[in-house]
Amino acid sequence: MCVRQALASIAIVLAVGITAHAQHEGDVIFEYNANKIVIESGILSSTGPANRFFETAFGTSGILDGFIDEPGFEAENPIGAGDAIGFNLHSFNGSFLNYFNGTSLVANHNKSLNIDWLGAGNLIIDQTAGGSGPINVANAQGAFHTHMEFNLVQKGAAHHGAYGVLMSLTTNGTMNGTAVSPSDPFWVVFNYGMTEEAFETQALPAFSITAVPEPSTFALVSIALGGLAWKRRRRIFSTKK
Repeated sequence: MCVRQALASIAIVLAVGITAHAQHEGDVIFEYNANKIVIESGILSSTGPANRFFETAFGTSGILDGFIDEPGFEAENPIGAGDAIGFNLHSFNGSFLNYFNGTSLVANHNKSLNIDWLGAGNLIIDQTAGGSGPINVANAQGAFHTHMEFNLVQKGAAHHGAYGVLMSLTTNGTMNGTAVSPSDPFWVVFNYGMTEEAFETQALPAFSITAVPEPSTFALVSIALGGLAWKRRRRIFSTKK
C-alpha cells in the first residue's frame, strides 16, 4: 500500500466515522449530577450553541406526514418520585423554529410546529414564538420515560427541508435540598423529505453543527497509521538488506 492509498483509506475512515451518527437513533437520556440536569446521550458537536444534538425525521406521507414522536426522554437513573421534567426553548439566530430549505437557513419563514405533551397540552412555536412546557413526571420509583409529539402545521413537498429546535430540560427536583438547575441546550433537528446525504452534509452545518467522530473512528485511524508506519519500516529494512 503506497502512502497515497493509505491516506485515501484514512480519509474514507474519517468520513464514515463522521457520518456514522446518521445511523444512531435514541432518546434524550439525562441524569441529575452535581445539582444539574446532564444530558448523557446524543451526538457530540464541536461547534455551535449546543455540544449535543439529536436527529429525527418527520413522516412524508399519509397520516404521518409532518409527524414524529421522537426523540423520547428518559432518566438514566431514578430521580425524585414525582419530579416534573419540562423543556425550555432557546432562540438561534433570532428564531425559535429554524428552517433550512435545502439551500440555506431562511431568515423569514411562515413555518410553525405544534409540540404536544401526552394530550394534556400543547405549544405552537414558530420563528418568533418560543416558550416552555411540561413533559411528564417521574413515577413512584423515580423512573422517567416518555415521548412528546411533534407535528408540523404546514405540510407537503413545498415545506420540505430541515427544522431545528434548540431546547434544554428543566425540573422542579432537588438534590440534597438544593434545586436542580436546567440542562445545557441541545439541538433536535428534524429531517423532512431531504435525502440523508443532503441532511448530513448541508442541513446540519447550517445549524452550526459539526459532528465529532466517535472514539471507534479514531481507533481505526490509529490502526491505519500504525499499519502505514510498519509498512514503511519494513520497506526501509528490505532496502538496506
